[in-house]
Amino acid sequence: MSFEFKYSRNFTGLIQDDYDNAYDEICTRYSGVASLWAVLDTVTQEAKRILCYNYLVAWYLADMYPFKVKGIDSDGRPLSSKSIGGVSVSFATLGNRDSTLQELTTNTFGLKAKAMIETAPEMMGIYG
Repeated sequence: MSFEFKYSRNFTGLIQDDYDNAYDEICTRYSGVASLWAVLDTVTQEAKRILCYNYLVAWYLADMYPFKVKGIDSDGRPLSSKSIGGVSVSFATLGNRDSTLQELTTNTFGLKAKAMIETAPEMMGIYG
């Protein structure tokens, strides 16, 4: 079965195999996503999992193929300082440096996936 990638319009020159391979890698690296949101109703938990996997695949592809990204900010991290004339840019440190999710802070898609994972009820100990 082919992965139906929601953000394919944001990537140029990639084929279905690229999306499928990225999805396979993400499912292996982030297997816990498949069990998040289990406390929610079935429709909501499935929608959240699909969205999170799409963000993770987009994050992975944007990192692997940065020149194939179009129509999005491929690096959504906030700046801590910048300099126009000297072209100096410094990025702000995001979150806990020891977090295993820190790798997701390299682009906009990863930041969205990280926020979804960190705010899942299972990650916060909140059960309805």
